[in-house]
Amino acid sequence: AGIALANDAAPDGPESFDLTPNFVAGRTARYDVWTLRRRATTTRMRNRSHSAEVLTELKSEVMWSVDRVNADGSAVCTMTLVYMTADLTLPTGTVQHNDSRRGSGDTTYLHSVIRAMAGAPLRVRVGADGRIARVSGVSVIEAQLGDKRHVPTALDFEESVADLAMLIGASAAMQIGQHWNQKYTWNHPMGLLHHDTRYTLDSVEDIEGIPIANVSAQARVTLEPDQQKWTGGAQMRAGMDIRMTSGQVDSQIMFDLQRHEAVGRNTIEQRTIKINVRNKTFSLTNVIEETVHSQALRIAEQ
Repeated sequence: AGIALANDAAPDGPESFDLTPNFVAGRTARYDVWTLRRRATTTRMRNRSHSAEVLTELKSEVMWSVDRVNADGSAVCTMTLVYMTADLTLPTGTVQHNDSRRGSGDTTYLHSVIRAMAGAPLRVRVGADGRIARVSGVSVIEAQLGDKRHVPTALDFEESVADLAMLIGASAAMQIGQHWNQKYTWNHPMGLLHHDTRYTLDSVEDIEGIPIANVSAQARVTLEPDQQKWTGGAQMRAGMDIRMTSGQVDSQIMFDLQRHEAVGRNTIEQRTIKINVRNKTFSLTNVIEETVHSQALRIAEQ
């Protein structure tokens, strides 16, 4: 039997669409993933100010495969980073190149991280609604890295999974114009980011014989600071106040209604963080503007 694309509706009622996962054991998809991170910092101290900008461009190919489907519709999947390149543009304009397929790179710690991640299969347990229950296999990556400060965590990889093949938390009967909400918590160098996300099914169209659901998502982002992540000694942290003054995410997702997986994503996240440091000897203010633009495109499926 074929996959149902639209649920039965009343004769004059609106058509509804199933945006939930449809896990099939043995099914695979490959994605090209591109991310550009911009971090601009302006430091003001007394009557002086200084600005600096760092760009990080990441390119990768990611394999997503379904290993086992359970009776309740949940599944065990595997996400594997086939390769990754990471180009770091410093405030001086110097560009440092790193490629996981090469034995060395210009940025030692960054190259070692992407080398450790490449080829390491991560086992992902996913609920029938796409919610991520667990990511395992990170210990294999940790074992290859001597400097544990730069080791990605399971939560980091959960974020990667959430931005890949699935729509999370949607229903099996979504009508055009209908919304659903989902909350996420992700890592940040200064604490945790909380995303309060609203998804909307905007339209459904046929592209080269494939029915595609166009979904948009907007999120309000807040920061939960974690002093243990902050740089500087205990005395510096005691006089430090950090807060996010603005944070938002805008995404567009193209979702294949035959295979029930994303064919493309475009996401822009913008954040502004203000840090005030005051003690007996000096005071300074840092304003950090972060922009993350990412895209994922399905390039093969089986």
